[in-house]
Amino acid sequence: MILASGLSDVGCRRGNNEDRIWMDLELSAFALADGMGGENCGEVAAEIAVNTVAAYLRDNPRQENSWPFGYDAGADLISNQVMTAIHAANRRVFESSRNGSGCNEMGSTILAVNVTGKTATIGAVGDSRAYFYRSGALSLVTSDDSIVAKLLDAGEITTEEAEKHPFRNMLTQAVGKSEKLVPHIHQIQLIDGDRLMLSSDGLHGVVSHDSMCDILRSSDDVADAVRRLIAEGLKRGAPDNLSCVLIEYLNDA
Repeated sequence: MILASGLSDVGCRRGNNEDRIWMDLELSAFALADGMGGENCGEVAAEIAVNTVAAYLRDNPRQENSWPFGYDAGADLISNQVMTAIHAANRRVFESSRNGSGCNEMGSTILAVNVTGKTATIGAVGDSRAYFYRSGALSLVTSDDSIVAKLLDAGEITTEEAEKHPFRNMLTQAVGKSEKLVPHIHQIQLIDGDRLMLSSDGLHGVVSHDSMCDILRSSDDVADAVRRLIAEGLKRGAPDNLSCVLIEYLNDA
């Protein structure tokens, strides 16, 4: 059994919301996107990305021509579905950015999640994040596609330097920015009470890891936890749009 709740808020300084979330409890499928590109183009990119992922996960795997970007024989069926959904979103945003609409610089992050049985499959591009919560501990599942993340991994800067780095918001890949990208795929085996939290950088950029963990630890209800996470971000000034989707797995056995 899956429980889920999600919220998106414009934040304290922005005039419009360029984040988008999607949840389908019947499919146990979810997505979160954070758009970029100036004017209203960011929200257009995020909308296209989320809608394309939703449409693919909902319909295409049942059709014969389900693998327009190829099939990775080294990955399982669900991983291929999530990867293909993200590739399809990338193609749609990329093509839309070049159709003369004035949004030629638009792009988006994407998180796509499918829970099948006890396995959660997560696909990610950009710096929106997926976290895993179990038994009072919160861990980061995804890695940011950013220059700062690469510098951190290489040991060239410290965590403290990363928080103030002038390139901290510069992504190394995003949906719609190029014809090809490489989605990161993660799989987690779930047990009763596990939670997955998806967040845009407007949330995890202002709410500390420990604070997010404390809220999840003290909230038995997913909807209450999401409300409290968004409220904490707003309390801290939320300079960007902030979004959260919280998924909880309950073992039926």
